[in-house]
Amino acid sequence: MNYLDVIIGLILLLFAYKGLKKGLIVEAFSLAAFLIGIYGAMYLSDITAKGLAKIIDAPQEIMTIIAFIITFIILAILVTFIGKLISKIVEALFLGFIDKIGGFVFGIVKGALLISILILVLNFFGLTDIVDNKTKKNSFLYRNTESIAYYLYHNYDVVNKTIEKNIKKGIDTIEDLAEEINDQYIK
Repeated sequence: MNYLDVIIGLILLLFAYKGLKKGLIVEAFSLAAFLIGIYGAMYLSDITAKGLAKIIDAPQEIMTIIAFIITFIILAILVTFIGKLISKIVEALFLGFIDKIGGFVFGIVKGALLISILILVLNFFGLTDIVDNKTKKNSFLYRNTESIAYYLYHNYDVVNKTIEKNIKKGIDTIEDLAEEINDQYIK
């Protein structure tokens, strides 16, 4: 164990603590809000742009950017709201402890992924000389977190299809849950 392990370990602990405080559902829905916001904005911003064109007179390029941003924000807020609603239901069912433990684990995974992406970016720009090779080689956490982004990068097609499939499943689950909540509590 060296200073690099300590730095990476502290970062992972911060993400774990954040996950513990928020819980798995809110953490997962925060990530889902970002991913669904991006994917949804890519596919739905044309509809938003058509609606905006009736109100705003702007060049097509500007309208496309504005529509993308608005669509992203609306979807992200909607998914985040659904996540918080589900989190409240889970707490009401006295499953909050399980949610918090799941958030702790999710936080570690999220932190490791972000560290790995940072390492990948630093490597891409040739900025890895900040830490000498011996320290990196002897760092357990560096070696293991570095490999995550490389795996994802080299298996992009498989990972992308899996993410799209899981987002679609997630959206279907959210729709089913929303219908169930509507049927039980609103009608």
